[in-house]
Amino acid sequence: MERDRGTTVLGLGALSLLVAAATFGLARVFVVGTALPTLLLGAFGALAIAAALRRLPGVLAAILGEVAVAWLVAAILAPGTLRYGFPTLRSGRALVRALSDAIASGRTTIAPVPATRPFLAAALLALGATVVIAHAALVRGRRPLIAVAGLATLPAFADLALGLRPPLALPLALVAG
Repeated sequence: MERDRGTTVLGLGALSLLVAAATFGLARVFVVGTALPTLLLGAFGALAIAAALRRLPGVLAAILGEVAVAWLVAAILAPGTLRYGFPTLRSGRALVRALSDAIASGRTTIAPVPATRPFLAAALLALGATVVIAHAALVRGRRPLIAVAGLATLPAFADLALGLRPPLALPLALVAG
């Protein structure tokens, strides 16, 4: 029992490092420094959500985790749409509108993009979903390479969007994690 607990703590520490590295990698898509605090808040909020739901059955934890990530994104980007801290239909509409605007703007905007609400909503939802899945792969499936591969897609997307090669520190941080 203690061995499993130690392994989980070590795994969560490594996952936290990976989440931070992936978030820094994804933040490069935005104008320098403007989105990083918001992305870190969303990433570690999603990690906390996934950790809190780890005892639930797998499918239920995945569904509730993604719903909670959407709630978190609404709380970060559209706090005025919440009622007593809970999302409303306005919250859902605000997220859908933000994603629609991000898709429309993404057709004409070249990276690095400004940290507008639509682009942040898209990035936070992708980041949150990836973190929840990586947590499930590590803690439930005990598949650390799948967790790393999922998180590595975020900086890889940034590289594609920017047309750049990844900095050497990013793969080293991912390997260290």
